[in-house]
Amino acid sequence: MLAWLIRRLIWLPFVLWTVTTLTFFALRLVPGNPIQSISNQLVDPVAIARIEAEWDLDKPIHLQYLNFMRAMLSGDTGISMSSGTPINRLLFERVPPTIELALVAMVFSTVAGIVIGVMAAVTRRRLIDNALRLLAITGMSMPWFWVAIMLVIVFAVRLRLAPTSGRIDPRLSYEVVTNFMLIDHLLTGNREALFSFLHHLILPSLAIGITSTGFVTRLTRAAMLEELHSSYVRTARGKGLLERRVALRHALRNAILPVITLQGLQFGALLGGAVITEAVFAWPGLGRLLLEGILSRDYSVVQAAVIVVALAYVLMNTLVDLLYYVVDPRLNQS
Repeated sequence: MLAWLIRRLIWLPFVLWTVTTLTFFALRLVPGNPIQSISNQLVDPVAIARIEAEWDLDKPIHLQYLNFMRAMLSGDTGISMSSGTPINRLLFERVPPTIELALVAMVFSTVAGIVIGVMAAVTRRRLIDNALRLLAITGMSMPWFWVAIMLVIVFAVRLRLAPTSGRIDPRLSYEVVTNFMLIDHLLTGNREALFSFLHHLILPSLAIGITSTGFVTRLTRAAMLEELHSSYVRTARGKGLLERRVALRHALRNAILPVITLQGLQFGALLGGAVITEAVFAWPGLGRLLLEGILSRDYSVVQAAVIVVALAYVLMNTLVDLLYYVVDPRLNQS
């Protein structure tokens, strides 16, 4: 396993270089450039030429690429072309909120989906199984933005049980250490800010988690049904083990492997794909930053955001493969 892990880590720089290169050239092949977004505000051709030179837009594309890679290798991520803010600062502000949102949504969908999927599998073809399958299909069919809007209308506007937007009550003061609010508030002992953050996190995480729960439920049910008809499960039943023990201690351990794969891929998708949910709840995350960068043709922002998402995909897939060794002992013997 150690040799496999080393090989995966060796491939990591190559994957990031490939994603970075493809993103760099794809952005510049699309019609339009950052100058067009500000040309309406600047009429002085000298000023426009100065900005083009500052961003290397006046150079051939191969020289732009070489300068870009040289800066990346030196750790210089540059500044935003549209706002002038350093990219490192933007990532520090936007990445932690999305990671928190994705993790909470993933935990919720994993726990709820596995529980519902196991219940549906052990009650196959009964009324409760049909009801749970209908619930799962309904969850899978509902898009994120519709779920988000319904949650806002019902729980925020009508019942007033949760805030409609933001990450924390703006009236509260708190200390920023890592910008992961759960960690920062625990480190500083700011209980009021911690409760406010959790209160704001409930609805956006549910909006994403409800849809994901449907996929986890369907996958768990299908995997459990396959495992419950396996020979080792029949052997366990023949030994007189209780059905609950057979399902949870034997079948579930093997059935959970595809769920781990699904959630690993889902986590990477959430980092860059929860744009609409973040927009509905005014959540200052990476998805909104990526959308803003695309609309303004901000090359630096889009490149940095794509690299972060690619890195998250690779690291999460590596973690998923490591979890395989923990869940399935047979892999340690191969």
